[in-house]
Amino acid sequence: MSFDDPGEPVKVVVRATDCLFPEGDSRPLILQAGQDSLETLTLIPLKVGPLSLMAEFWYKKRPVATVKGRIEVLPNPVAAVTVRATDTADLSDPDGPEPDLILRVRIHPTQPKVLEFELESYQDSLSHLTGPRGRVTLRQAPEQKMAKVYERLSKMAREAKDRQHEALEHLGNELWDLLIPVELQTAYWDFRDKVRFLLVRSSEPHIPWEIVKPYRKADGVPEQEPFWCERFSMARWLDSGGPATNLSVQKVVAVAPDPEKAQPPLPFLEDEEEYLYQTLPTLRDGLEALPPCRTSEQALAAFEGLDFTLMHVAAHGIFDAQDADDSAIVLEGGRLQPSEIKVEFGHKRPRPLVFINACEGARLGQTLTGLGGWAERLVRSARVAAFVGAAWEVRDDLALGFTQAFYEELLRNNQPVAESFRRARLKVRDAQPENRDNSTWLAYVLYAYPGAVVR
Repeated sequence: MSFDDPGEPVKVVVRATDCLFPEGDSRPLILQAGQDSLETLTLIPLKVGPLSLMAEFWYKKRPVATVKGRIEVLPNPVAAVTVRATDTADLSDPDGPEPDLILRVRIHPTQPKVLEFELESYQDSLSHLTGPRGRVTLRQAPEQKMAKVYERLSKMAREAKDRQHEALEHLGNELWDLLIPVELQTAYWDFRDKVRFLLVRSSEPHIPWEIVKPYRKADGVPEQEPFWCERFSMARWLDSGGPATNLSVQKVVAVAPDPEKAQPPLPFLEDEEEYLYQTLPTLRDGLEALPPCRTSEQALAAFEGLDFTLMHVAAHGIFDAQDADDSAIVLEGGRLQPSEIKVEFGHKRPRPLVFINACEGARLGQTLTGLGGWAERLVRSARVAAFVGAAWEVRDDLALGFTQAFYEELLRNNQPVAESFRRARLKVRDAQPENRDNSTWLAYVLYAYPGAVVR
């Protein structure tokens, strides 16, 4: 790990199921440049067999790295097991605000239908909520349970009807009942007015947490809350290394087929490209637009060696039913699949923002949030600074509107990335009365440090 303040300790938190921690589950770790730092924690397994461990590294109240491992618990005691952190971590101080609250969602290691929830906060007004917040058991694994939900949402983007917003709201209420345990529901009514920036750290990538919509009956009177993505400046991150606390946007590259060659045609591709190359560079001093990548070979070459800090992909997506986690983006003369991307950012190359805008019934979005697909490859393996994608199909004109509103807020108005995201949603929703009936404004998912701003 690299770090700026050697006097500031890094807290190590070990998480494991079916274990007791008689001396606590965390320790402060003082880093020494060029040396290994060692800390010992004692745990007592409650059963024999395989045991999953996860060590999280926290620096100045935020998670910066994660290490996972498995050990075999034997009938005879073992003296010690060493877990070594080899990941790099960003320990630079954020220019923007820290998350007010972190919601951790974890799939039980031996029960894939069980979701476990935990809250973490260092805000004085919220610290009493820190700790486990219940579990739920689904009838199916999350990816199977949510498949029909995504089909419904995609249809609501293709075939928006009058008063369809009521069906969207009802779906959000269903997710609240289905997914959120009573303990977390109770905590929500406590923290709802105290939280602005919410970070969801999850090993579960298939559930659209953004459209959970709380409700209750207070004194017999129904009380409806906004969708989570309306109320909070909300972002996700996988349970991997920490997100970049600041963003650098200096060199922009578009990945898209020539508008005249896209098959089938993308009606708003020319407008989107014109915005990226004519308007976007005017939003902030020092932005440079690089030549577009038209083919999969050019896109891969850009990942491997091009000096870019923002990549915007506008293309068709092809859903692969045989291998959903390797669904492709369609470019000129071929396809780009996540499995082809082998790069890792964050050493000599700055970690970029990648925005994939796949429209026209792409059915790509479901894998964009999947551990094995684009999010897995870009967030966990390539270590991008931030990743944006749609969780289901989106309507082309509304997708363009979201793109423009997001970049305006992030680059011109210098808003934190999650607040830029929230404002872009609301701008698309409110642009026309009928937009509220189309699910596109709810579709986008942000993987990032929610308070990150562009330096």
